[in-house]
Amino acid sequence: MRRRVAHKLSGMIADDADSAPRAVLLKAAIEPGAGAAVTIPAGFVPRDYAIYLLHVAAEVEHALLVEYLFAAYSLGGPHVPEAHRDTVREWQTVLLGIAKEEMAHFVTVQNVLRLLGAPLNFEREDFPWDVDFAPFAFSLERLSAASLARYVYVESPEQWPADAEPYRKEITALAEAGQPAKPNRVGKLYELMIQLLSDPDLVPESAFQASTLPYQASWDEWGRGYRDGARGAASPGDETPDLIVQRAYSRASAVDALKAVAAQGEAPDRDTATGQHSHFRRFFELWKAFPKEGSWPAVRRLCPNPTTVRGLEGLTYIADGQTRHWAHLLNLRYRMLLTYLAHSFQLSDGSGQHPDSEARGLVLQATFAEMYNLRAVSNLLVTKPADEADGPRAGPPFEMPYSLALPAARADAWRLHVDLIGAAKILVERLRPHASTEEKAYLDSMAAIDARRRVALDELVEGAGGRRTRMGGWA
Repeated sequence: MRRRVAHKLSGMIADDADSAPRAVLLKAAIEPGAGAAVTIPAGFVPRDYAIYLLHVAAEVEHALLVEYLFAAYSLGGPHVPEAHRDTVREWQTVLLGIAKEEMAHFVTVQNVLRLLGAPLNFEREDFPWDVDFAPFAFSLERLSAASLARYVYVESPEQWPADAEPYRKEITALAEAGQPAKPNRVGKLYELMIQLLSDPDLVPESAFQASTLPYQASWDEWGRGYRDGARGAASPGDETPDLIVQRAYSRASAVDALKAVAAQGEAPDRDTATGQHSHFRRFFELWKAFPKEGSWPAVRRLCPNPTTVRGLEGLTYIADGQTRHWAHLLNLRYRMLLTYLAHSFQLSDGSGQHPDSEARGLVLQATFAEMYNLRAVSNLLVTKPADEADGPRAGPPFEMPYSLALPAARADAWRLHVDLIGAAKILVERLRPHASTEEKAYLDSMAAIDARRRVALDELVEGAGGRRTRMGGWA
């Protein structure tokens, strides 16, 4: 959670510090009893508090997304015994599927923010991680029994199913080990948001703006072709649950969307809406099956919390120059993905023959293309040294950009995409001289796609009032 967000939470809890312990006040804020009124903290009205909580939820979903991706990419490698390779591949499919579902949850939260006429939030803190609403201390680390225990715990329902209850104490102890505070269930946050938005005495009907519907993400755009295991499956027989991308046009639809997201995460066994196993259930089964330490290796030797910035405490600097160039490319494509995604919420889906529909299609197509680029570069980084040739591998750093704010002017928003493509071209030129034949083929393919997209973006800049200079750039 970004520091200014956590600071606001700390402030609202500290207001009553003299009358009750902090832990008790926090529990009252995020675990209201059944039927109990939601307490609105000082400095908020109910609608603004709902928006604040949705911003927190967006950052939580974003953080879990990249943590699960890093864990997934850590699985495998040539050292995995041949007898276990199919199993490890299946585990990676499970993790990648959950990460994609977290992306859909992240998008659905943006839809509810759009419905409320609120600023969207695509942010995520890097390090350090503040606690309270946060599930656990943010960390990019290879998969282990301890990290799996944290994933099980934060995705768990309030009441564990009978077959999982005997493991609860062990999982909780592992989840809490080494953490600055006890991890939080993500479901607590969703319970509070659902209770707040369900109450017409707190958030009036006028707060829900149905006119925003054409600007929200839809399942047709994000989920089509991904049903019944069609996305991310490692083989035709594998299954991955459906994405939940729900639009919201009213109080009831907003609450239903948040309930669906919560259920896919924490249902005790199967999510009744999709008929598929919840995140909790899949993580729990993976935790039980994961090899005990010292038995056989299932993960690569990755350095924890890789970074391209030297001298940051608790992070591993990628000292190898060529690997660091690949890490910079990963970070840039990550920024491009988030920028395209943010831009898509400013463009209509074409309802009523709105002229934004073609531009929105280009932006969404680019968003999906960047997902592929992140996967391709991540799979390269987990094979490349962070420092010494025989030392730990780097892994994807997923470092956040300095800003994700889009320019106010339409031409400037398109110009930003052009600039990022230009930055990618520079990185490709730095990487090519030392790249392998296979890596060069990938870089050439990416550069060719970027060049074609650049032509379309230049036309959008010009159409929105941009001015091309004699040097071929934009003024």
